Amino acid sequence: MPQSRDGNAHMNSLFFFDDWLLHAREGLDRKLGQPSMVKEIVIDAHPDPDLESIRGLGIDYDPQRERYFMPVDCHDRSGKRFFTRLETDDPYNWPMQHWTPGSGPLWSRAENVYLDQHGAPLDCFNITCLAGTPLADKGYVMTLYDYGEKHRGDYTEDIPSACIAFSQDGLHFDVQESTFWVQHHSDTGNPIIHNPWTDEFLIFCRSEQTDRRVCQVVTRDFQTFGPPVVVLQPDAEDPVCREFYGLGPVLHKDVFVGMLSIYDAEPTERAHCKMAGTNHMQLAYSYNGRNWYRASRESFIERSEAGTPSGGQVHVGPPVRTPDDRMLLGGMATWTEHGNDIEHCPPEWREKLWRAYLYDMRLDGFTYLRTRAAYGLIRTKAVVPQGGNLLVNARMTPSGHVKVAVLDHTFAPLPGYTMDDCIPITGDELFGKIRWREHENLDGLKGKSVILEVQVREGELYALRFPYRVHLGEYPRDRI
Repeated sequence: MPQSRDGNAHMNSLFFFDDWLLHAREGLDRKLGQPSMVKEIVIDAHPDPDLESIRGLGIDYDPQRERYFMPVDCHDRSGKRFFTRLETDDPYNWPMQHWTPGSGPLWSRAENVYLDQHGAPLDCFNITCLAGTPLADKGYVMTLYDYGEKHRGDYTEDIPSACIAFSQDGLHFDVQESTFWVQHHSDTGNPIIHNPWTDEFLIFCRSEQTDRRVCQVVTRDFQTFGPPVVVLQPDAEDPVCREFYGLGPVLHKDVFVGMLSIYDAEPTERAHCKMAGTNHMQLAYSYNGRNWYRASRESFIERSEAGTPSGGQVHVGPPVRTPDDRMLLGGMATWTEHGNDIEHCPPEWREKLWRAYLYDMRLDGFTYLRTRAAYGLIRTKAVVPQGGNLLVNARMTPSGHVKVAVLDHTFAPLPGYTMDDCIPITGDELFGKIRWREHENLDGLKGKSVILEVQVREGELYALRFPYRVHLGEYPRDRI
């Protein structure tokens, strides 16, 4: 495993968020994927009478339990907030939240509640399984940001409150009450992702409670932490009062992909921290986990029409891959804007404002290249294949195809790897294998610096998959 993504780091996929690894792109327009809403996730058909509200908060896959799970945000009528965990083997179908009749606190009658070592419910929904990381023996980790205020009742501005917690089963957590990952509040999801190239854990947060930009805190052991560093913020092309509510990251093969929550605050509100506004989702990405960019200024998942269930806000978490090679995203939406969901609504609406939804998309379908007319072409910069197969994710019309030629440093096709030698990929292929008449794969080019030329006829190109190193220095002419 390489130690960084800089220089000639090994990669296995080529996606099309940008053109940094291309010499040419002709007749192919970059398109932003548009996930489709599959259905509402109904988890409260028979809620307890003490329940004020309940909402699902995205979905994830737990490699330790080998199941999909969903954190569920619950509020009782006394104002108590707690979180539960739903699990399923089928990410398209989720069970109901189960409640036990009784007279105790509502959280004590809910199934699978997140609890601390004192048996008290936790107000936190970001749970990261550490399986496959250097800290796998710790099970699960959670980043609380207001443990002192919510659970000890001793919050002041001068007392740190953002604690780390570990769990062996993903439900019962041991809160490290004196281990603070930041010295302030960070009222967003604060998700964690492991960077396998640097063996660092990246925590995405805010630099201050009211500073809605995306910051990152880096740690290797959850004992010592780097300072919050801004990695993504609104720029000159954004409108006034646009803020970033939070970022939900996932490592998709060779690229970190983030669901970026765009908060457009109300300009006329006279407050230091504006509470009125709307939310929709944009798409962000990073090649190394630290330097982040936006793939587009368009909405990746946008709000629906006013007066519909997602007309006010949409918050969607990062996708999970399904057994049938689809990308599934879970999230929550509301009829109303941020800060207005209770105060300005008739009483009969208050219990149904928030709803959970599933969104579905093609594998690698974040961004893609589509032919403008009949033909399109891309030509990569120099890459050094490591052998093996060249796989293509593409979808064509009945008369379309994808073909690949391999070029030398003069842009001349290599014998046996010309466009005429290539056997076309047709139809709809997630893992279409590129072959040439005399070559089944890239084994004959292992270690050589080459250029790939991809021709698309009447279709969409989503990804190329093959092991390679990036070679951006002088072409080693004697190796071709």
